[in-house]
Amino acid sequence: MADPDDDEPEAPSLTIEAPTVNAADPVEQRRRATRQELDKREAKEFWRTVFASEVGRREMWNLLEFHHPFSTQHRVAPNGFPAEMASLMALGEQQLGVRIYRWWQTIDRDGVMRMELENAADMQPPKRRRGKKSDAV
Repeated sequence: MADPDDDEPEAPSLTIEAPTVNAADPVEQRRRATRQELDKREAKEFWRTVFASEVGRREMWNLLEFHHPFSTQHRVAPNGFPAEMASLMALGEQQLGVRIYRWWQTIDRDGVMRMELENAADMQPPKRRRGKKSDAV
């Protein structure tokens, strides 16, 4: 109960009122299982659609690269001394990136591999050198 002398408004309730589910009701259990299966199928279809387009693969690569999953970063302070906490923060980012990458592979391995082939610098074919005509054999 709010104090009438208190000038601060009451904070809104952060709880969401959800209906109580009867776990013993077989009809309710089937309904929940069906809903969960539908959610899984829709999520898989969403991710497959994302990885089916070139723009989707490029944007997912940019998201993944933000977490630098394929490189280890050791951070340093402005004076050049190793910053252990910053390095641990970078390690956490990297682990999140690896986890996302592996999760995507379970959904659409071919799309993720195509994404990597299109965007990873170390996966690009070597550029042909332009040499003098006399260099040609």
